[in-house]
Amino acid sequence: MKIEIPDELYNKLIELSNELNNQSHRATKMPYFIQIRETDEVWGMDSGYADSFEWVDEDGDTIDPDDEEVLCDKLYDRGLIRVEDEENGLSTLSEYLEDNDIEDVLEELGYSKCYKKDIEKFSNCFFTTKAAKRYIENNQHNLAEGADTYLFYADRNPEMEIVFEFLCGLTGRKIHQ
Repeated sequence: MKIEIPDELYNKLIELSNELNNQSHRATKMPYFIQIRETDEVWGMDSGYADSFEWVDEDGDTIDPDDEEVLCDKLYDRGLIRVEDEENGLSTLSEYLEDNDIEDVLEELGYSKCYKKDIEKFSNCFFTTKAAKRYIENNQHNLAEGADTYLFYADRNPEMEIVFEFLCGLTGRKIHQ
């Protein structure tokens, strides 16, 4: 049996076959598929289930306890330390922190420790990295920051094996093992 398809579709399939055969397989044998991977931050976790935490105030602003300049400014604004000049301010901060636990200081400044967990989610399905990256580029406004591609091995999936055999065979190649 012979299948006839329009030249335009044939050319697109040949292009797909070439891309599929020449792209990086990321050390994974065929068949595989590529998905969009995004990471969502889920806030309000119990500390035992969280990946990390941030210090957040009631306005949702965060503070990095290691940023001594910002910490010094906040303590100065609250009247908790006196600073004659900037150089003296950081040494005054060090003295203040020697006498006070950093967590107590942050709580006194109105910050709470908020725990979060990063959850990966996967969407869509592509044969080529090129198409997946194009999708990310065209849809950044709908995707989480840092969205990237992830290759999944379609282990023991006979339908994907047939599709890959066909696509690779269009340009005279076999499935990459």
